[in-house]
Amino acid sequence: MDRRLNRYLQGMASGQTVFVRNAGANVATLKDTLGSLEGVESVTIITHTDCGAMGVVEQVLRGNDRPDDLAEFMRPFIGLRPDRDEIERENGELQADAVRKMMDVEVKSILVNTGTLRYESTGRYRALFMRPSGNTVPKERVDSTYVIQNSPGDRSTDIYIARNFLKIREFDQE
Repeated sequence: MDRRLNRYLQGMASGQTVFVRNAGANVATLKDTLGSLEGVESVTIITHTDCGAMGVVEQVLRGNDRPDDLAEFMRPFIGLRPDRDEIERENGELQADAVRKMMDVEVKSILVNTGTLRYESTGRYRALFMRPSGNTVPKERVDSTYVIQNSPGDRSTDIYIARNFLKIREFDQE
């Protein structure tokens, strides 16, 4: 979902790539989306440092109130220490394990250090809803757009995190 990954993902696009993007790479909130994909042979879970969704996880693990909207999202993290770096390191493998339980495919995870990525801060950000596809964000919006790329039935957690924690107020549909 994070706009800082847009250029990175453009470099991964190929004719066989299907992007599914959401808050925190959280597989538990992608049941409709993953169930609709056909012919999948491999899945790569891409998480990143300085992840806003993992900041939410850290706050809940520290004892802050957990909104009901985040119950399913939080489930994989119960029992982890409230340490942001540790949560970010563990997240990829937690999500990869969840995919392995749901699909008979090869799964790997990658943790991207956002400090090594090229992006511009535009100061004004919006979210773009897209269906899973090989498409990435349009070039003119590459640095200003958080992408939620999943089935409409799987978007409530992403919208909640975008509005309440990332303070995004503008949402567009592809």
